[in-house]
Amino acid sequence: MKKTLKKFYFNMIEVALAMAIIAIGISSILVLFPVGINASKSAIADNNLADIAEYIFGYYKTAKLHDFYSNSSTTTMSTLHGALGTEPSNSDMNGVTWNTNRITDTNLRIPTNNSLQNRVFLYEQFTTLPGSPPREVVDFAAVAKIWSAPIPLSWRPWTTPPPNNTVTSGTVQASDNYALRLYLELSWPADQRYALREKRIFVLDLYNPTRTVQ
Repeated sequence: MKKTLKKFYFNMIEVALAMAIIAIGISSILVLFPVGINASKSAIADNNLADIAEYIFGYYKTAKLHDFYSNSSTTTMSTLHGALGTEPSNSDMNGVTWNTNRITDTNLRIPTNNSLQNRVFLYEQFTTLPGSPPREVVDFAAVAKIWSAPIPLSWRPWTTPPPNNTVTSGTVQASDNYALRLYLELSWPADQRYALREKRIFVLDLYNPTRTVQ
């Protein structure tokens, strides 16, 4: 006597539940894609930021500080400190518009606002596509702002002899005739409002080799 196998099929409720579970799983995975893309962009930016900071500091050391490295004993850094001054405000950064052309032989643009020039730059990494005329595609853009401050120096000039044995110490600011501290903030993406950008700060101490402390 042959046994007949009874076939059981999925009903509509089971199919609907299975599709709902699959949909929930797929939607959960899709949510992670933008997070992963943003994390990848941030990692790429972090890898590039040190090079960008070095590039902009190098521009200052060559184009802006040429006179301070000339052998002139009368040259001071006071002019640079006065030109840079305090950190540009958030409102200044929100209202920046950029010149169409980059600074010659650089990746930098300057603002149309004269009061921000030499203090704020737009840095662009771009790929030039072949064609007539060639077309530029910007791969990464960051806004740089630079300001200056005196360099604080700690000192311990003497010790009181016994029985007191007290140490006199303190902090003094190095004259900007001799030294100056530059702060560079890079914020990106450049097309976002300033408050929404990621930001990193770099510091460079400049010393005037033509001056000696008296």
